[in-house]
Amino acid sequence: MPESTPSQDNIETIIRLEQEAEKDRGIAERAAETLGRFVGTLPFVALQFTIVAVWIVVNIGDGGFDPYPFPLLGGTLAFEAVVLAAFVLIRQDRMSRRADRRNHLDLQINLLAEQEATKIIQMLERLSRQLGVEDKVTDAEAKVLSSETPIDAIARDLRETLDEGDAET
Repeated sequence: MPESTPSQDNIETIIRLEQEAEKDRGIAERAAETLGRFVGTLPFVALQFTIVAVWIVVNIGDGGFDPYPFPLLGGTLAFEAVVLAAFVLIRQDRMSRRADRRNHLDLQINLLAEQEATKIIQMLERLSRQLGVEDKVTDAEAKVLSSETPIDAIARDLRETLDEGDAET
């Protein structure tokens, strides 16, 4: 059996985390998401058209239970629209929470990678100095890159820049 690669390990970890998140859902939440997922498909649209067409055919003429202009059909479709909108919003909320968790995980990994890269640059600078290999051109750039990244300052600058952009529009 071949050894797993780091990327395979990462994929398995992500799958495991997603499966754990799925286990935490209740039956009602699963049903709501399944229905919300089905509503956005072509088979659902075809089913809707079929039901409405059958309803109209059955109720045309004198023998129908919902004569033209089909007030019961209109009320039923309006109620269905409200309920389906709620299911779609539930699904979107869940997808948003999942995306938020992934974004937080991405941020943590990116911050860790930034710290690791900074440490590597610092180690390479020390090694270069010990070996007497210093390049004046890249030395200034290496000093900037080897300093700790001020996450708070970057976040503040980003927020201010985004706020200024919002104010201009």
